[in-house]
Amino acid sequence: MQDTQPDSQSATQKLAFVTGATGFIGQHLVRRLLDENWKLRCLARSSSVRPTDFAERVEWVPGDLDSPTALEKGCRDADVIFHLGGIVKARRKADFYAVNQLGTRNVIEAAIRSAKKSARFILVSSQAAAGPGEIFSPKKEEQACYPVSLYGQSKLAAEIEVLRHRNDLHCSILRPAIVYGPGDRESLRFFKLAKSHINPKVGPDTQIVSLIHVTDVVALLMLLAQQNIPSGEIYFASDDKDVHTLGEVMQTAKDCLQSWMIALRIPLWLLKSAAFLATLWGRITRRTTLFNLDKFHEITEPYWNCSAQKARNTLGFVARYDLSAGFTMTADWYRLNDWL
Repeated sequence: MQDTQPDSQSATQKLAFVTGATGFIGQHLVRRLLDENWKLRCLARSSSVRPTDFAERVEWVPGDLDSPTALEKGCRDADVIFHLGGIVKARRKADFYAVNQLGTRNVIEAAIRSAKKSARFILVSSQAAAGPGEIFSPKKEEQACYPVSLYGQSKLAAEIEVLRHRNDLHCSILRPAIVYGPGDRESLRFFKLAKSHINPKVGPDTQIVSLIHVTDVVALLMLLAQQNIPSGEIYFASDDKDVHTLGEVMQTAKDCLQSWMIALRIPLWLLKSAAFLATLWGRITRRTTLFNLDKFHEITEPYWNCSAQKARNTLGFVARYDLSAGFTMTADWYRLNDWL
């Protein structure tokens, strides 16, 4: 007699809806979820490039963060909504808020309407939403937020949208520090500078940052999706050391490439002038530029440090990669893919 019992694995297969699935962190998250046999729906604009290694393995939902019908379709009966969609550069303040704040409002409201009642909503925010820390005191979750850029302000507004609904849907927020790893074009600048033998010095002699490998960010997202935690909790994400000097970061990049560097002091007035001109050029050409006055306010802050101790204590998080191992793996990927 043929066995008519349902397959136990498929019967317990969880469904996740992912926004920002074609982005840097989103691609790594999707691959991890597929490895763990999740069923996936992913929001994607028509212009988005869908990664070939999983393009046929997920259900794509055409639309954007301002498409209620698409968002409801993506959230329908989902167990977890991972909201990674957003923008990091824009010409105007209104553009940041339209995507990062209002887009987040649209996603969580769609989730409340159409996801499972037991669903979890996870927002990937940014350390920029909290603002910088202090030299001897990495930023902690309970401290007041002082974002110094329009991007950070819009991400904080997104967090507030989520927390407004903490009693309507289980939600949590992750604030990663600088995220690096294979496929990231932002951290590539460390390696390109080291390869060019340049160690730029901006602002104070000792700038402090926190970093985390993308694999560890994804591991934290999986913990948030599965651990028994209260709704409305916020967590910073950084590696186990929490704090690195920018000099240490550049030195590690140099060592990975077996290169050499010379220090190049960049006066703040020159950097601000360049930021002003880049902002002006963006307005004239109606193009977004990654470096502008808004970004100037971020990169000249001396203490971009945060503590992931709460995630270690309450989630059992242990970072897999320290800076040396993470940069070595990332540099190898850049070379293999001809990015360096």
